[in-house]
Amino acid sequence: MADLNAANSPHRTWLFVYGTLKSGMSNHFRLQGQPFIRQARTLPRYRLLRIRWYPGLIDCPESGRSIEGEIYAVDEATLRQLDEFEGVPVLFERRPVLLEDETHSVEAYFYRGDPSGKQDVGSIWSEDSGSIEKLRLIGDSNSVGDSS
Repeated sequence: MADLNAANSPHRTWLFVYGTLKSGMSNHFRLQGQPFIRQARTLPRYRLLRIRWYPGLIDCPESGRSIEGEIYAVDEATLRQLDEFEGVPVLFERRPVLLEDETHSVEAYFYRGDPSGKQDVGSIWSEDSGSIEKLRLIGDSNSVGDSS
């Protein structure tokens, strides 16, 4: 359970994580010591893509879906480290995200690259979402920008 005083500090940013930073994933250690707020889900206006071994969130207001993730209250030092890890501002940018049942301002990392041909992995990222075998099962029909 979150320490609500720490979580609501003006020196913390509420961050929605949807990929390798989530609990149980390979980069969750980067959030060590940051208060967990709750499980969360975006409004249905985004897509989750497999960029390489990691996911990227993109805006897709017309054909988006709700993406599952977690909210953490991140201190300034950790946020700077995460920005560097995520490749801000070249590969990703951190900006507000719209979540179901949330009035607090929340940010997420959005992919800045070209989404064409990237695999849509659905609403939930799991460690095997990045595997080659998983790509074979998904197939080309789920590519963003696929004209079929």
